[in-house]
Amino acid sequence: MSTPARKRLMRDFKRLQQDPPAGISGAPQDNNIMLWNASLLCDPNPNSPANSEAARMFSENKRDYNRKVREIVEQSWTAD
Repeated sequence: MSTPARKRLMRDFKRLQQDPPAGISGAPQDNNIMLWNASLLCDPNPNSPANSEAARMFSENKRDYNRKVREIVEQSWTAD
């Protein structure tokens, strides 16, 4: 039996798949429609950067940019 909340979430998920907003993605976890994973920051905007070094690297050398992003994220996992 489906609750109104579950129906609403399924409708929202379908809408996100058909017409996703720019720079935002989201999807429910495989085993629970009530728990979602969301990404609000996809690709950076190098035309209006908050971080000019990252914008330059993103525009000029995406391989280095991706490596640096991975490195910083992995460091954040172990930071206290």
